[in-house]
Order: sequence, then C-alpha cells, then structure tokens
Amino acid sequence: MENIILNRQKVLTNDFNGKLEPLLNSAEQAILSVKPETLLRNSMVLEDRDTLKIMGRCIDLYRYERIFVGITGKASGPAAEVVERILTPRGSERSLINEGIAIVPPGVKQKTRTAVIEVIESDHPTPTERGVYAGSRLMNLASRADERTLFILIISGGASSLNTLPQPDVPLRDSIAMNGIMLGVGAEISEINAVRKHISAISGGRLAGKTKGGLVVSLIVSDVVGDDIGSIGSGLTAPDKTTFKDVLEIFRKYDIVGEVPRSVLRHVQRGAEGRVSETLKPDDPIFNRVANIIIGNNQLACYAAIASIRASEPDRRVYYLGSDLVGDAGIEGTKFARMVLRFQQMGKKIAFVGGGERTVILSKNPGLGGRNQQEALYAMKVLGENKYVSAVYLGSDGIDGNSYAAGAAFNSVIYDRISEGIDRGITQNSSNTLLNGADAAIITGPSGTNVYDIKAISIN
Repeated sequence: MENIILNRQKVLTNDFNGKLEPLLNSAEQAILSVKPETLLRNSMVLEDRDTLKIMGRCIDLYRYERIFVGITGKASGPAAEVVERILTPRGSERSLINEGIAIVPPGVKQKTRTAVIEVIESDHPTPTERGVYAGSRLMNLASRADERTLFILIISGGASSLNTLPQPDVPLRDSIAMNGIMLGVGAEISEINAVRKHISAISGGRLAGKTKGGLVVSLIVSDVVGDDIGSIGSGLTAPDKTTFKDVLEIFRKYDIVGEVPRSVLRHVQRGAEGRVSETLKPDDPIFNRVANIIIGNNQLACYAAIASIRASEPDRRVYYLGSDLVGDAGIEGTKFARMVLRFQQMGKKIAFVGGGERTVILSKNPGLGGRNQQEALYAMKVLGENKYVSAVYLGSDGIDGNSYAAGAAFNSVIYDRISEGIDRGITQNSSNTLLNGADAAIITGPSGTNVYDIKAISIN
C-alpha cells in the first residue's frame, strides 16, 4: 500500500491500546480511493481508436477532428499523466490528445511527466498573477473549441485559485483581498464560491460559454459539501443559480460591506442593477452540449474508510454519519464529541466515519493551524482523559489551514501531553504547534486529490 501518512510511526508512539492504527489505515484507504489515478481509470476507458467510454456513456470519436484537454485543481498533475495514458490507443505511442494544459499547484510541475499536455504552475490558496496567466490560457483553449472538438476537462478542488481570472474592472489585488475577507469571517465554501464566480471572468459557466461548439465533458472531483457542480472549482462549466443580488446578501450577512474592496462592491452593485452580464444560468442553451460528471467525492472516500475498519475489526459496528458535517469547528465539534460520549455508554465496540468541512473564525494574529486540528482540540476538551476513544481528523488534500499538516490524531495519551495548552491553542488558532509537539499532527504532504475532510472515531 502506498505510504500516505509520512509520520505514521511518530503518531503511533501515542497508540497505547492499538486503536489509532486502524483509524490511520482507514484514512489512508480513504485518500487512495479518491486519487485521480484511481478515479480516472474507473470512469474513463478507450475501447478502441473510435470509441471512448466515460462513466458508461459512449462517445464516438470519429465525429471529432480534435481532442482538447484542460485540467485544473490540486489533482491536476497525476490526472494529466493518467489521462494521456488512457487516451493512447493500445499498440500506439501517440496519444489522441491534440492539445492540452494542466494547471498545477506549486511544486507539482517538476514531478509531472507528460508528452502532449502542457503543465502550467500556479498558486494556491491565494490567487496570483500566475493564476491570471493560467486562467487566460485555459480560456484561450476553450475559445478554439468548435463543433468538431471534444473538449475534456478534469476539475478538482483548488481550481478557483489556480486559474483565477478576475473581471477586467476588478484588479487582482482586490480579488485577493476579497478572498481573504471571506476566509477570515469563516464563510462557507458555497458562499465563497458565489462571490468568486461573480467577480471572475472564467467561473460560473463562463469557460463552457467560451467554446464555439462541440462536446464539453467535465470530469469532476468534488471538494464541496453536497457536490453542487456549480460550486466545485467555482463552476467553470456548470450553470450558476446564484446572482449578484445573492452576493450582496452574503456581504450583509457577515457585515463586511464596509470592508469589501471598492472595485468589487462597484462591480457587484452594477451586476445587481443589470448593468453587468450575469453568470450562465441553467436554461442557457450552451448546457445542451455540456456534460458535468462527478467521478469522486467525500462519500466514496468515507466508504473506503469504513471498509478498511470493517476488514481489520470485523466485530466492530461502523456507522456512516454522512458527508455534510459543516458549521463552526468549535460549536459543532463540541456537539459531535458529546454525541460520542453518549454512544460510549452503550458499552459496545463502535466506530463513526463521516465527512464535511468545518469553519474557523480566525483571531487577528493566528498561529499555525487548521480546521481539522482546531476541531480535534475542541473534541479533546470534551473527551478529556477518556481511555476508550481514539480519533483521526484529516483534510484529504493533505493541507489543513496554514499548517503543513493534514490533520490530527487524538486519544487520552495525546490529551495528557497537551491538556495544559488546549485553551491557548484554540484562542490563538495555533492548534498545529500544540499537536505537533505531541506527535499528534498527521503529515501527508499534498495528496494530489481533494474531497474535503474525513473523520474516523472509535469507541472501545
């Protein structure tokens, strides 16, 4: 099995009862199940030179003169390599792809080996000029797709930043500032994406709208709770149900109208007045030739984690809690921990697996941490020295907040090591500093995929 957790042995020094290891294994299996290599091979098959099957749908390649491929998101590097291999007929060394680009996060380009697809490095999570260049290149590729073009896109989490392309009247610095404001107030990812789409020249279906004809097929790895295709990657090829008026309501909800950069507020207000074109809506005829297909999501990862736990502990009852665990890391994380305590009273071997994406409101000068590690601290405040509970909280992309960790493990041993600093770690948003000192921060490095967060808890 591929070694996903790089500091596994250090974390396991805290495993006094052998219950952390099955949870670490389950987390690794969850990530492996949604790797782009796995997802693309399971969803895309070149049956012969003239027939491509995608999720059971047959595409007659003889109808098209050219195949374009556009890839963006945290999974782009591995996805580019795999799709080139898939679209190379047996017995041939030449791919059927005529032209393609893959927009990758920092540090991925040098690891990616492709023959046809050009690899463009961009930045995440803060948009930069490299993202503007990447976004413009992707739009240029789309603009050359005509009625004889099959345009395949592979979209994963992080695309919004990697291929950022602000509207002409919104400077990049204001787009960056707006993104920071939304993250700072703890806005939900759907709200962040609604704002992004309405100040972007590529999102909200606009990439699909740039094509002049042909078939557009988007294979999507969902990093959004609820799998709303209009929010994943800010909906490059998906219709958008949100409006400029909705964006104004989001500004009012978080009481940030006075903080919004002037260019952004002016653009949104003009849009609400009908003076700026809206994002593409579901009734736009462009979507008659666009197929948006989700090939991987959090539920799939959770099922893999559940299967792993059941395989290692057949006598343990495992419950799936869903993939919509959202809300404030402190409030909801505390409720979740209290629920675990209630189930412990049943006196049975139980495990819970679930996914979601908590939010954290940052202090003015936050330390190193992330939402998974922050929630783990809140859970430990409730569970305390409970020797019967072990848990793993993990971001599937391998990056939790502004730290280098993916998440955290905890049990009573870890609690004993950090108990005196938990309150400080919470108030200062420095969960990683605290957990790392106890060998409880889980390190994977960038995983090459993203289906948001996974948690696994066992009661013994």
